[in-house]
Amino acid sequence: MGTLNAQLERVALEVQKIIDRDLAGEDAARLKRLCTDLINRGGNNPAADIAPVRETIAFLGEKWTGLVFYLLAAGPIRYSLLRRLVSAISVLGGDQGISERMMTLTLRRLERDGFASRAIFPAVPPRTEYRLTPLGHALHEQFLLVVQWLEGHRADIALARSRYDEAANG
Repeated sequence: MGTLNAQLERVALEVQKIIDRDLAGEDAARLKRLCTDLINRGGNNPAADIAPVRETIAFLGEKWTGLVFYLLAAGPIRYSLLRRLVSAISVLGGDQGISERMMTLTLRRLERDGFASRAIFPAVPPRTEYRLTPLGHALHEQFLLVVQWLEGHRADIALARSRYDEAANG
């Protein structure tokens, strides 16, 4: 525990030095509070406690995960139907569809993280269905809030991108 506290103190001091070197006043105080909050969220093992959060956020933002996750909320759905739906809808975004390998990897990761479950039914050929778990449904509620916010700010985002691109391209 002493080593952990020493490490946390070293990180906190380094963050403070970096902020103090570049900022002052309320901006510096606000950033220090934010960084301190992030460091303190780590509990007894900051690296181990913070890493899964970052990994999950990154995974949910990957190309196929959001759409697969969104569609799983409809209830039990067969693998083949889910893959066809993801491929059909992805055409709207200019994609060619999801490969079988990527679909399998995405579903396995959702299952590994506890957001989805898989059921295999004996049949010829075998039938596999996926559904959100209670944890997945809880996250889905929050996910929808982000989706709704993004939909409501689509024009703002497009304008910001346009302004940025104009400035970047001279």
